[in-house]
Amino acid sequence: MKKSIYFLLLVVVFLFGCALVPVDVPVKIYNVDNGDVFTAVFKWTGRQGSVSTITPNGSQCSGEYFTQNSSVSGSSESWGNIYGWGYSGFLSASNSFYANQGSELGTAILRCQDRKVIQCEYIANRDIHGNGFCRDNQSNKYRFMF
Repeated sequence: MKKSIYFLLLVVVFLFGCALVPVDVPVKIYNVDNGDVFTAVFKWTGRQGSVSTITPNGSQCSGEYFTQNSSVSGSSESWGNIYGWGYSGFLSASNSFYANQGSELGTAILRCQDRKVIQCEYIANRDIHGNGFCRDNQSNKYRFMF
């Protein structure tokens, strides 16, 4: 009995210890209007964490992200004003998209020192790879892949 309790405790400590170790996920962000490219870093700690970047003009930005399973959010066709804009904006044949089963839908928001606010939406697979679209409060549009 004592061995099974110790084993269970060891498993819990191992699982929670591993889950809390942040992993840097670099993301290249492309400004689709002027061609600027910069890198953001998602501190991946699971479904929620922090994100930071330095824009091409040198302004530091920081914020947070949240990711959820696509089955939680209902219809993927109605999710995401930004992702929907990017998806339909680049594909003239369709103005709707569908997230595959098992996909993760996410959103991120960053505030920059120059008061720019960048809002992003993305879809990720189980291997932490995906793509997304962003826009900011100065009418810039972005696309990124990770």
